[in-house]
Amino acid sequence: MLVKFLNSDGKVSTAIAGSYFKGDGWTGAYYDSDEGRLVFESEDGLGFTTGDLRVATGGTSSVEWTTVLNKPTSFPPSAHTHTWADITDKPTEFTPVSHNHTISQVTDLQSVIDAKADKSQILTQQQFKDSVAAMFQSGTHTNVSINYDPVVGTLNLSAAGGGGASVSEEDVQDWVGNLITQGAGISVNYDDVGNVLSIELSGVSFTSADKSKLDGIAANATANSTDSQLRERSTHTGTQAISTISGLQSALTTATDTLVTLQSEIAEARAQLSAVSAFAAPNAGGIVPGRYYDNATTSAINTNYTSAVDRVDMTPFITSRPLRVDQIGFAVATAGSAAYGRAFVYGCGADSWPSDLIFEGDTNLDLNSVNFRGHTLASPITFEANKVYWVGWRFGAATTYAVLRGLNISSAPSLGLPASSGSNYLSVLRRTIPFATRLPTTWGFVESDMAANIVPPSIRMRAV
Repeated sequence: MLVKFLNSDGKVSTAIAGSYFKGDGWTGAYYDSDEGRLVFESEDGLGFTTGDLRVATGGTSSVEWTTVLNKPTSFPPSAHTHTWADITDKPTEFTPVSHNHTISQVTDLQSVIDAKADKSQILTQQQFKDSVAAMFQSGTHTNVSINYDPVVGTLNLSAAGGGGASVSEEDVQDWVGNLITQGAGISVNYDDVGNVLSIELSGVSFTSADKSKLDGIAANATANSTDSQLRERSTHTGTQAISTISGLQSALTTATDTLVTLQSEIAEARAQLSAVSAFAAPNAGGIVPGRYYDNATTSAINTNYTSAVDRVDMTPFITSRPLRVDQIGFAVATAGSAAYGRAFVYGCGADSWPSDLIFEGDTNLDLNSVNFRGHTLASPITFEANKVYWVGWRFGAATTYAVLRGLNISSAPSLGLPASSGSNYLSVLRRTIPFATRLPTTWGFVESDMAANIVPPSIRMRAV
């Protein structure tokens, strides 16, 4: 390519692209074929202009395309290749459009077609039937054989040789009969006219449906009575193994476990009743809503009960009827000064001693005046009939101790004697627990809890 340009003096200089050249007022220029641009260089600091381009002194630059003279009008491409990565703005999908191909455009298609049988060589179903029938009627074939493959379920008929007599109906029956285990009422027949081979059972055709039905009957199955008799339970006699009745063993095991549990609960109830055999239920009659009941066993005059700081006393309680209450407390016989306390209830364990805590008042009951003091329950408590509970009282601080109504010792439940020669009865369970500490959720009886000849507090409850 021939390049012309003007130097700073207006003189025309020429150079061949790709060669390095010099002119007046500038040092040189060359064409960078890799970058596709014309580059000018200056060493003496002189600037020059070629068209609209002015090159800065002391540097290297390139020529704008519009300033290049005598540019070719076309650029015929030469044979070349590009890598896939060099191609920009490629589509992400190449959706095919409907089109056709000739046989020659599909690899090996013609050879596959050539290997196929000619259509004229394929027998119709009727032609095949006729060909098979001819094997038994034409008299031109001998060595006829019939083979059944039970694995793949195919019946093969073949013949070899020629000439000879026709294959008779008897021959066909013999061949087919050899494939079938024949018994009473089973026959094999070939219809020469209709070309039909049939297997009959007592004169009735044996079909695929019949075979499927027989396949569904278990080996050695019997039906020695009518359906109505077989369904009638009165005809079911004799013995039956438990293992042959679905779910029976499991039901019996569950019933046995339930019986064992009931026996255990009955034994526990008997133990509880035995523990309170020394006293009667306080409400021997019925329950009157609004009335108060306490833990006394007989109608004896109340006496006085005096407690001490941090003392916890409790005694057994049983009711002859279910008793539902909404208040639990006690009666103050003599008021104290700055005195207070709380009532509580424990359940009874299998050993008849206190078990789990059922109730303890959340607020302190003021003992500074004579009257009933009780906790009003947000949810009433129901005492079950003939079941032992333990009710009691715990005392807080006081300047002057209050006196509460207590049970007459003669009407208090007996917890036994401390010794064989003793004259006093054990009447309460007593512990010392700081009042600021809540009672244990499980009591945990120890023998040292038992105290003799102590007046139990009268724990009073309002029935609802």
